[in-house]
Parts: sequence; C-alpha cells; structure tokens
Amino acid sequence: MKRLYLLPLIGIGTDSEPRQPKYVQANFPGVPYTLMDYGAEDICLLCMDLNATQHTLLSAFADVAAFPANMQQVVGVNLTQVQLAFTAANLPSEWVSETDTFSQVAQHIMRIFQFAQRLNAFHASKLFSGGVTLDTRWNQLPATVHTRLLNAAASLNYDIAGLSGASTLRQILTNLRDQYARGNIPLDEIS
Repeated sequence: MKRLYLLPLIGIGTDSEPRQPKYVQANFPGVPYTLMDYGAEDICLLCMDLNATQHTLLSAFADVAAFPANMQQVVGVNLTQVQLAFTAANLPSEWVSETDTFSQVAQHIMRIFQFAQRLNAFHASKLFSGGVTLDTRWNQLPATVHTRLLNAAASLNYDIAGLSGASTLRQILTNLRDQYARGNIPLDEIS
C-alpha cells in the first residue's frame, strides 16, 4: 500500500553520493519510490508502496514520521506528535489543527517544499544554517538570505509585502505557502 513519510535525506547530491531518502537503499533496495525534497534542506516527503512489515520497519526509526494509510483521517489526538515532527524538520506547525485531515496537512507541506525548491533553484544553499531557525525574524536574517527569498518569491509572482520587519521565518514560510495557487499536488506523484 502506498504510504507517505517525512524523513531525512542523505548524500551530498553528487554522482558518487546522490541525495536519497535515509534508510531506503539499505532496507528496501529496488523498491520504487517518489519523493519531494525541501529544497536544499535535508528532509523530504517520500511516497512508497510498502507491505505492512516494511512499513513497520521504516516507521520505527525515530526520525521518520509516517502518515496514516487513510489520508482523510483527521489529525485529532495526534496533533502534538505532528507538530513536533514538523518542528524537527524546520516546518511551521502552529497552523495544524485537530480537524485537519492528513491529506490537507501533506498539501501544506508540499506547498512549502515547492517554494523551497524554487529558492534552491536560484540559490543552492540551505535556508536553515548559521543559526537560522523558524523563529528567526526577517530583520535578523543575513542580507543574502533576504535577496534569495525575495528573488524566489518574485519569480513566482508572490506578494512580498510580508517579507519584512519582525516577521519570523515561520510566518514567512506560512505566508508563502498560502500564496501557492496551482491547486492540490497529487500525493502519489510527488517527484
């Protein structure tokens, strides 16, 4: 059954050391997958068709967050667990509510990932480096990061008014996510 996972990427992105989802090559060689990365960050959403035993193995790793098989299930009592997994992955999490479905949650993540990929296409460097966190404010970011964010947002015709002052990176990413206008991204086509 195809399932969705949030997990680290390993490798540096060269031919000899390609970026790939952690644990997959060692534990599931030859099993096809699709993934969507968080730009230059070392995290991805992975979609794999795994049997119950394989799913249990992958989900058992502490740095893997498995989505439920039923993506229409609401977050409900899993809210704290979801928010902690997102925070660990440098993803804004305060917007997630108990009444959101996991499908809605995945769509929000993929929209942030889409922006991060655009940012990476213009400037192949991590956003979360040098002490930058989700709570870092715009006016605390280095000027080079300002330029990168503004260029990536402008290339998508996004409103950049929210990229200023005391806005936190958490608020900025949420604002940029909300401007993504291409509709839902197919969950099983996240490559």
